[in-house]
Amino acid sequence: MRKILKPLTVATPRGALSRKDAAAYISVSTRQLDNYAAAGLLPRIKLGSKTVFRVVDLDAFLAGRLQSAEAAE
Repeated sequence: MRKILKPLTVATPRGALSRKDAAAYISVSTRQLDNYAAAGLLPRIKLGSKTVFRVVDLDAFLAGRLQSAEAAE
């Protein structure tokens, strides 16, 4: 009898969030999250076909946005 192999799934690494979860974490749409990443403002990690964002990078992005907003006041 032949054994059927299941396809490998890519798990989200510890300390990283999916696109959807990362967008919710910083309160933006997934489209805006992708725009930030494409502009080089937010690092992303490609794992096969999956894109993830590290929580530390999201926190640093938010801190930078907060500092920019405070400086503008």
